[in-house]
Amino acid sequence: RQFMNELSTAKELKVQLPERDEKSLHEYLPEAFGPADLGIESGLMAEVKHQFVCDDKDALIQQAVEAMNMSHAPYTNNLSGLALELANGRVFKGAYAENAAFNPSLPPLQVALIQVLLAGETFDSIKAAALVENSEGKISHLADTQSTLEALNPDIPVSFVNV
Repeated sequence: RQFMNELSTAKELKVQLPERDEKSLHEYLPEAFGPADLGIESGLMAEVKHQFVCDDKDALIQQAVEAMNMSHAPYTNNLSGLALELANGRVFKGAYAENAAFNPSLPPLQVALIQVLLAGETFDSIKAAALVENSEGKISHLADTQSTLEALNPDIPVSFVNV
């Protein structure tokens, strides 16, 4: 529910539960704490295009920059993105998705891994990863990204760039 409250369309969002009447999200989240309470105007999944660029010509890094430019990090400014390349050449991107409650925020690797599964692919086919982060961010996803990918397959190379 907290991520739903973070959406740019949260005020209009209707929730339909089995055997119940349709209600607005805010009827299910009375006195909710969200982005507006912190003066944040842009919501999660709003059409946003940050202007980060990277001189690195590596295609996977450029895909990670694209993901970073879609990330939602109004609380820490830790804009970051990740790209995973599979053995079949498909690329899946993940953008950092922050939350006013902060601890349930989604790191870019988790978002990309979800995309892999939604496409019917497997983690076994991950060939390479690239992570790009804002050099002015307050946290880094690098160590967690490396350790998670190492648990999946210690041979997955991880490229990293701060911009």
